Amino acid sequence: MADSTTFQPGDVVQLKSGGALMTVYQVYNSGASVKCYYSTAESPAKEANGIAAVALQKVDPAKRKPSGGTAVL
Repeated sequence: MADSTTFQPGDVVQLKSGGALMTVYQVYNSGASVKCYYSTAESPAKEANGIAAVALQKVDPAKRKPSGGTAVL
């Protein structure tokens, strides 16, 4: 079954398996891969490059909880 979710820069996403919230920075390979930035209290401003889009899900902004982490600008 194909995943038809498309991502754009600025989307807030998370791995389907869980983990930190990430902000999409760049979409490439015709939407098959994305580059994201994320931060945690332990490691601010990290880059996750080459994540397969099928491994991600968008996070509804209304359902986000404050994480206490550092914002990535």
